[in-house]
Amino acid sequence: MNKTDINLNLNDIVDGKPVGWSFNAQPGYSLSLDDKVVKSGKHSICMESTEESGDLQTVALELPYNYDGQQITLAGYIKTENVTGGFAGLWMRINPAIAFDKMDGRGLQGTNDWTKCEITLNTKPTETSDIYIGAFFDGKGKIWIDDLSITIDGQDISEVKIYVPETKPVIPIENMKFIELARRRKSIRKFTDQEVSTEQINLLLEVARMAPSAGNLQPWHFYVIKDKEIGKKLCEAAYGQPYMSQAPVTIVVCAVPKRSSKKYDDRGKYLYCIQDTAAAIEHILLAATEMGLGSLWIGAFNEDAVSEALNLSDGLKPVAIIPIGYTHSNPENRGRLSINEITTFIGFD
Repeated sequence: MNKTDINLNLNDIVDGKPVGWSFNAQPGYSLSLDDKVVKSGKHSICMESTEESGDLQTVALELPYNYDGQQITLAGYIKTENVTGGFAGLWMRINPAIAFDKMDGRGLQGTNDWTKCEITLNTKPTETSDIYIGAFFDGKGKIWIDDLSITIDGQDISEVKIYVPETKPVIPIENMKFIELARRRKSIRKFTDQEVSTEQINLLLEVARMAPSAGNLQPWHFYVIKDKEIGKKLCEAAYGQPYMSQAPVTIVVCAVPKRSSKKYDDRGKYLYCIQDTAAAIEHILLAATEMGLGSLWIGAFNEDAVSEALNLSDGLKPVAIIPIGYTHSNPENRGRLSINEITTFIGFD
């Protein structure tokens, strides 16, 4: 692996964007590559305010590996022009919540020729999930970023050993609680009138919000309904599916496309937010099973009717209706296609 593999020099460009970088303009800013104002190489990153107010403009790059070492240093050069009302700087984050710095009190203001900036964080390779680096601009004016480098314990990242965690012993399948939980989950269509407690509902929501999401944007919103009149409207919106009215609690899971599109454009709007919301839905179904509750993922409904029943804003898209309650019966597991019918193995003997 060498330095260009993570595109620190900004030379690897596709469709006008540096490969690997999160590179989307925020409201109030323009974001581009500049081949006229450079410190080294072919391009610099240029950020410029376009309005009186706007969100913080950032660019970000996820490092492809975790590395051995005790300290990581991000260095780069920033050039500024009439920066007021904020500052420009570099930032770096080691997840999960291990270390973070965005040059508070050390950022650049006003007009400056190419100025070297640095951030150094202590690392914890055994605990690190991912490392992000980047630059930001908050305020009015114009800035350029170029000539980025990363060192670990003083050594260029291209020469640093990649951290490989110790191999953990394989757990026998019969001891895997999740495997058994996944096998026990069923689609329940008959419920008793036994109440579901507030504590149980809160646990379902807690598990739902732990679901993975692109950029950790969490583009979902949950409506928890016990109101009988609204429940009746939802039943009608779901084409009269009878089990809807039996369950004591119904959760409507909505996607928030604009939250994903802000970072990922149309792919976030039309794909990522739906994928992320689906993950949250599955978390709810599995958590309900573990608590001894039944549930059902309903996707057949009239979106407009659901939106009207819940008075949803234009920014919310209903994805699933989930009746939750105690099961009236224990249906047989439905058959599944074999692994060979649904899988293509490549590179196996």
